[in-house]
Amino acid sequence: MEVTVRKNKGTRIAYRMLGVLFSLAGIGAVIAAFLIQRGIRVLLGLFGLIALYYGYYLVKMSFRKQAYDITYQFLEEGIRIILHKGEVMLPYDEVLDVKIVIPDPDILYQVVQIKTKTEQYVLNFSGDEQRAKAVYEFVNRRVAYEG
Repeated sequence: MEVTVRKNKGTRIAYRMLGVLFSLAGIGAVIAAFLIQRGIRVLLGLFGLIALYYGYYLVKMSFRKQAYDITYQFLEEGIRIILHKGEVMLPYDEVLDVKIVIPDPDILYQVVQIKTKTEQYVLNFSGDEQRAKAVYEFVNRRVAYEG
């Protein structure tokens, strides 16, 4: 069984552009704080540093592995997670919790959450209730069997 969670490329580009804008504003504010003789020098410098850090954070988060498409292959020995750069094999004995979330019963949208010690994997199913339940039951049986 295989599930692919698609991510929008435009979102990554928007985060990067916004991060660069915040960084440029932060650099400008820090430079202006050094050029100002007195007045709001400290406040402007602090604002610049915060904007610079936030811009860096936005750009960095646009490169995280959850920002790209992820393919999950549910095998007997574990879950193969195919990422943008490489793949990871997650054995079922490392899975701490698996649950299915139905945000609104009137909308055909379900989420399967798989938690480990360090990661949380979220698989969203829009209009595919049977597939969400099949994935949940498959993983839940393996986790209950291993645990």
